[in-house]
Amino acid sequence: MFEKEIRFIVDFNINKIKRLGAFFTVNDLINSDIHPAIIQYISAELNYLLHLDRRKILKESVFDYSGKEIAQLFEKIGEIIRNNKLLPFEDTKRLVEQAVIFNVNFVIRPRWTLKRFVYDSEEIRNFNDIKLFLKYCYFYDYYPNILVAFFDKKNLLEIPVSEFDKALSKIEMELLRTQSRIIIDDSLKALSEFINIGESNKKIIGVGMVETFLKEKGLQDYITKIRTLLSDDPKQKFEVDEFKNAIYSGIPIGTESSALFAVSRPESVPDQSTESLPKINKGLFSSFTNTSSKEGDSRITDSHKEEEQLNQLELFLNSKLNIFKETGNDSSEQNGNSDSDRRGTGTLELFDDASLRENKKIKEEPLFAGQNSVPNIEQLSNPVEHNQEQSEPDSSSASQSPGILEYFSNRETMRIISSIFNNDSMDFITTMEKINESQDRESALSLINSVFLSYKINAFSSQEASMIIQRVEKYFSEK
Repeated sequence: MFEKEIRFIVDFNINKIKRLGAFFTVNDLINSDIHPAIIQYISAELNYLLHLDRRKILKESVFDYSGKEIAQLFEKIGEIIRNNKLLPFEDTKRLVEQAVIFNVNFVIRPRWTLKRFVYDSEEIRNFNDIKLFLKYCYFYDYYPNILVAFFDKKNLLEIPVSEFDKALSKIEMELLRTQSRIIIDDSLKALSEFINIGESNKKIIGVGMVETFLKEKGLQDYITKIRTLLSDDPKQKFEVDEFKNAIYSGIPIGTESSALFAVSRPESVPDQSTESLPKINKGLFSSFTNTSSKEGDSRITDSHKEEEQLNQLELFLNSKLNIFKETGNDSSEQNGNSDSDRRGTGTLELFDDASLRENKKIKEEPLFAGQNSVPNIEQLSNPVEHNQEQSEPDSSSASQSPGILEYFSNRETMRIISSIFNNDSMDFITTMEKINESQDRESALSLINSVFLSYKINAFSSQEASMIIQRVEKYFSEK
């Protein structure tokens, strides 16, 4: 249901995200001007993964991390992580599609959608899980607010789906009894706002959608008014104000005069008791998790996906380290020489063993550009001499090197990012830069040990950890 509208909204928002590149943060998404409901959904997805991490800590740690005060601190930590975590485009693209599916159904049939989204095929849910899933909601915030307060007051740890459905029905009935007009106006506004993403006129809604919304709330009289005063065609669209005028009109319902104007047609609204919500999987950021294949994870195993991830890593490294192919002569670049005519090394080529040997032969050629580039080995070992050289005018730039990165191949880099840094490419780059800046071997190894501790890596049993230690020692022995 609503497949056409969903597809258009998904494509419209993904086209905006494409401009951000292979990796980006939540703040980048906000600045890309995609709808706040989608931002809310993605943030809730990150919150869900953080919740799973906290659950592991509570289960496996020797200390007790339960309690309200500790939970509040975890929330603050989670907020920092959400704001700084790099999101992969492919995972985010799938999440956008699921966010649109959820929100389109939610604005039209909130009670029906919420029940199926929270419980899926489960018959009972933990109250903490329910609170977590309610954070995916952007529209109709009174539903999650009242539900949480209601169940919190009853001190229920686990809530059956029947109890949840009963509570939803009671909340809706009470709201319609006391604030009917406010609820209907707010719902029509939410409908027009989300359904019309990407459209020039954001105030029109289809008759079929409004009827579906009213039927869930048992407002059959309002449906009759719309069919009488506006249209019987479910595909026909009208302004929000026209729907309000029809719904709040003084035409008496159930009289002979209204029956003369009312048009009868086959019921187009589906039977909600049997229809299912399209499958929505939580925890879609597959590159953040390392679950087994039995759990249906999407770890990269085939060569095509591995190559795609390598390409994404290359784009990321290029953007963070400013490594790019250069000409040996600046004037040749200005004359429009092609990349094949240039001498230099691409990002991932720096990690290949063959190119390492070639790089040692052409150290005179610069690999980095700009004042903010990574310092070379000579600069690190002789900072005073380097500052003196900078003060002397010289038209030729000093030869530079990517430092510790030279000692890892591209495959080794991928393995280390995956196994040690939990797929956090930004932290890997930051750590490599700090090693380059370390004054001696001891300080670099101390830095590496702190990384192992933070990611709970056993340096004695992990091959990748041993590899890093060996390469760091080699790096400083050859400086």
